[in-house]
Amino acid sequence: MDRKEEILAAASRVFQKYGLVKSTLGDIARECGFKKTALYYYFKNKDEIFQTMFHIDIEKMKSSILVKVSKPDSPIEKLRIYLFEKVKSLNQMEKYFDLFMREDAPKNYRDFAIEQKEKILKEEMEFLSEIINGGIEQKIFKKISAFSLIHILLGTAYGLSLESFFFQRNHNTGAEIDNILEIILNGIKK
Repeated sequence: MDRKEEILAAASRVFQKYGLVKSTLGDIARECGFKKTALYYYFKNKDEIFQTMFHIDIEKMKSSILVKVSKPDSPIEKLRIYLFEKVKSLNQMEKYFDLFMREDAPKNYRDFAIEQKEKILKEEMEFLSEIINGGIEQKIFKKISAFSLIHILLGTAYGLSLESFFFQRNHNTGAEIDNILEIILNGIKK
């Protein structure tokens, strides 16, 4: 682990312990075993540390999902893997939800989170649209509104992860996703 990674790991622990407002560069430096001035060699301030940490985690999450979803040819399997990996990645991002939900979370951090969420949502909608439209072209899916299906899929992913986050309910995510996809693909009508 290089110095920058050490700082980011230490910062993550400090942010979880003290929150975004109360965490200081001094706290982060102590957690690393560095002098505070050494942090300035790598980062301008606490905000840059936090944003770098967040961007790295988001890029890892997106990359992991993209690699796994690109493997199968079937659009149905792509959607299944996407949902499973999205729920898993949202659960891994729990530390950020906790930070942003704290009462003392500063407005600039909340604004940053909203801005990043909107950017990610746009990318995901484009990605899912390609999968759905590919399924329509392959005549696996009937001609449907990709936009509506994307909302169902994203709602499913966020719903499953929030259930785990807020209620600490652990469920068989794969089985739950299979059930949900069965309903989406075959409907509820008898």
